Amino acid sequence: MSNETIGLMRDHKRSDPKGTKISKLCRRRLMELASRKQYEPKWVAKVDAQIPWVVETLKRVGENGTKPIDTFSYTMPAALTVVLDFALDIDLSKHTDYRDRICLYANNALESVVKLDKYKLFFIHLPSWLRAWIPLRFWPDWVAYQQGLYDDILDLQEMHNKNWSLGDETESLLAILQTDQAQGKMEEWDVINLIQQLCMTGADTTASVTSGIMMNLARFPAVQEKLYKILESQNFRADEFKECPYLLATIYEIYRYCPMIYRSLLHSITEKTEILGETFEKDEFICFSITGANMNEKYFKDPWKFNPDRHLNEDGEFQKSPYQHPFNTGKRSCPGQILADIELFHFMKHFIKHFEFKLHPDHPMPVVESEEGWNSFWTRQPHHAPMHHFLQPKERKFLLVPRDN
Repeated sequence: MSNETIGLMRDHKRSDPKGTKISKLCRRRLMELASRKQYEPKWVAKVDAQIPWVVETLKRVGENGTKPIDTFSYTMPAALTVVLDFALDIDLSKHTDYRDRICLYANNALESVVKLDKYKLFFIHLPSWLRAWIPLRFWPDWVAYQQGLYDDILDLQEMHNKNWSLGDETESLLAILQTDQAQGKMEEWDVINLIQQLCMTGADTTASVTSGIMMNLARFPAVQEKLYKILESQNFRADEFKECPYLLATIYEIYRYCPMIYRSLLHSITEKTEILGETFEKDEFICFSITGANMNEKYFKDPWKFNPDRHLNEDGEFQKSPYQHPFNTGKRSCPGQILADIELFHFMKHFIKHFEFKLHPDHPMPVVESEEGWNSFWTRQPHHAPMHHFLQPKERKFLLVPRDN
């Protein structure tokens, strides 16, 4: 393996124009496929296909609405199945061994990528050529564990290629990337690494936000009731965002008010840069505070109040705030944001149809719409605590009471 293949992703830097070009191409390919309007019904159908078993699982585990549960571990497999169907055109609900294993890899990997610990700070300060000489036994434990994910991706790639060959129509991300590889536009490891990144970041985040939406609808029952009545009035049909703007507005208010993904990944400065009068030297770290913008009165009136209507215009149409960046911003923003919005919108219209979300007295989540009240909702555990690469509520369990429909 050459030095340039060491690491998770290619850098964007002027000293490596080839690598930067390939990195941008990988990102563009993902966004192009997700934004193909003619394929949106296909992605929606993939979400719909997950609903029966997820609903039945939540009913069973929640003992028909009598036992409070944390929904994350049940929505995660559904989200991963949709993402990898998008990437590989393979239905992982028929290959649950791969699905369940990749869920574990993804949870472990994303926590490792996002969190800060002494191992990570040490290794990211080392140049890639030096990292290549360090025996694997001296790397953090998660590095060796994650090698199994590559094996599974290679297996799935082989499975994909049994039904697709170069020259066939490219309806999956893998087919598009392999076509680029055959044309010399990228290397094989670029293909594998992009699929790996999707496994790591494309489902864990969606499952976390899905749990956050249900949890906060339990905390704000008036919003939940309004949303239910709107969807009920249209027989829970909302094939596109514009067909239920209040649902999309609620999702974006959750992004703002409950930003479990509270900051961007850390990035290193490649050359001395000045931003808004602040000077950053080469190799310094920088990240974007998503929460800092979300809860700033300069950008959002009464930021400590939960109010989906702030995302609607006078005509009741969804209107995204230019100050809100749940997927980060710029050239390193999340390229999967289109697919994430599609998943959340269609997962939630089904979950709202099938369940009423309620708080349980053993797992209180008091609503105090002030800065102090908002801060008291979150734990203060350190980064190495489980799932604390994201903001985590003190309580995560609530009731999912089946509706009679």
